[in-house]
Amino acid sequence: MKKCSACGESFSATSEYFENRRDSKDGLRGTCRKCNAVRQRQYFLDNKVAILARQKAWCEDNLEHVTEWKKQHYQENKERINEQGKAYRENNKDLIRAQKKGYRETHKEHISAHDKVYRCANKERVAEISKIYYLNNKATLLEKRKLYYDKTKDHHNEVCKRYYLAHKEKTAIYQKQYRLDNKWRVDKDVLRARGRQWGRDHKEAINVKSQRRRTMRKQLPSTLTIQQWEQIKTDFDQSCAYCGETKKLTIEHFVPLSKFGELTTNNVLPVCQFCNGSRSNHNFSEWFRKQPFYSPEREQKILSYLGYKNGIQQLSLL
Repeated sequence: MKKCSACGESFSATSEYFENRRDSKDGLRGTCRKCNAVRQRQYFLDNKVAILARQKAWCEDNLEHVTEWKKQHYQENKERINEQGKAYRENNKDLIRAQKKGYRETHKEHISAHDKVYRCANKERVAEISKIYYLNNKATLLEKRKLYYDKTKDHHNEVCKRYYLAHKEKTAIYQKQYRLDNKWRVDKDVLRARGRQWGRDHKEAINVKSQRRRTMRKQLPSTLTIQQWEQIKTDFDQSCAYCGETKKLTIEHFVPLSKFGELTTNNVLPVCQFCNGSRSNHNFSEWFRKQPFYSPEREQKILSYLGYKNGIQQLSLL
């Protein structure tokens, strides 16, 4: 038995409890391995900067030797090192995640450039890994994508709209080629059902688009958007501008299309189907004053809303 000079405990006088030392009588250190480890740890903490600097300098001077030693050491202790690494990652998930996040934030450009080079050099491998990951996590990814889209829907639509307006021809060619290359994937019944459902959900948009096509065929200004049309209906309290009834509203050209009336906010009113058909292309003042629902206040509101003064639309004078 041998007594530790640091902690005072007695241990078996073997290399299991004491480190070897040639110049001692029994060939062992006076302190046990546990106390020696504590002393070495404290010494490292007190001289951390200097020790790391010396280690770094030595490694740089002996890089080939260090690399070869690391490679050999890993091959000899591969299973043990992997187990230790796995255990460390399991016990320090939050710390590792925070370290990675901090590194990404401070090295964004470097990481982006590195990833770009890697993807270009390993396109097939990256595609295969992405495909396998997607198939194994399809439900989770779709749910995350849906949540993200719901949060950024307006921004996403605005970006898509800007891109489409800037690349109309390119987008049309791509869509046409995609349909040709993926005919076997297209289920016509599904597409028809989807189109019918979209039409039922977007009746107003279809109405505006059809009116724009009619106006454009006559080569007249046609700039009315679905947002502007919704605002016009709101300005008239979702009721007919002529009779005041709350019915299904249609787009009315104040100056008829047959008389070169444009489809813009300066020439559009929300009216019910009866009033739209009844007026046809008649002069507004003559027709409106003959109707049983005629109201001077409503007539003045319509003219003011469209910018008319003394029978002349002031916006046309600008």
